[in-house]
Amino acid sequence: MNKILKIGVLLTLISGISDADFVTIGGAGIAADPATGYGYVNYSYRISRYEVTGTEFGAAVAADPNVGTYSSDSPNAPAEYVSWYEAAKYCNWLTSGNAYLGAYTHSGSSFTGIDRASAIAIYGTVCVLPTEDEWYKAAYWRNDPADQWSLYANGTDTAPIWGTANGWNYYNGEDYAYGGDAWPVGYGAQEQNGTYDMMGNVVEWTESSFDASEQVLRGGFNGSSKLGLRSLVRGGGAPSDEYNSGGFRVAMIPEPSTVLLFGIGGVGAWLLRRSRMKAQTEEK
Repeated sequence: MNKILKIGVLLTLISGISDADFVTIGGAGIAADPATGYGYVNYSYRISRYEVTGTEFGAAVAADPNVGTYSSDSPNAPAEYVSWYEAAKYCNWLTSGNAYLGAYTHSGSSFTGIDRASAIAIYGTVCVLPTEDEWYKAAYWRNDPADQWSLYANGTDTAPIWGTANGWNYYNGEDYAYGGDAWPVGYGAQEQNGTYDMMGNVVEWTESSFDASEQVLRGGFNGSSKLGLRSLVRGGGAPSDEYNSGGFRVAMIPEPSTVLLFGIGGVGAWLLRRSRMKAQTEEK
């Protein structure tokens, strides 16, 4: 009875935090963006509003050092110098509490592949890196029957305008622009599907392959250029590479009607995320 009570309290905490920090992307089966061929996803899913922060990634590393290493320009800035392998292990940790158990399969400490179906069968709902199509749809789909896709994640085909405020360079209140350091997540305006920083800040790993030896990177900046904000721009990187302006965000599949199937490993990270958002709101 005591165990059941503790689990009930735990699940209440998890449910509240995940509801606040993920957005649902619907429109299952909408055709891909005809301009690029990306964005077709035949199911609803959830994606995190924010890039994973140094605080959150650090909580995972403290709980399970096998997750990897990272750097961050400030506790609430995105985790950087995170390889694709490390981002995948973080998603596993959120799912199961173990860097080696989840959608990303391992033999010992060696990565062996991606198996979402088996992870769903075991855990019910799993945390993963978004596929390129999942990432693209969350950023550029505007759910308008007359005009389904936008060139920028602000819901328009017009490039944001440069500006400066509070010591940060930014794009017209939409997202802050790369100025040497990654900025704290959640600064700037909310994007069209409820996300932040898909139009800027760090480039983000996706689950998809760019070619035989690289994984797809989306978003962020091409140096100091805003070209990286556009739906047409994509890049690739070796899964072992770590970049000083490279990070990631998390998706949840399948979209849960409840988060009761969440593994307990990520509780600390979600609690830290809620604390971070509260502090950030008070700061603003």
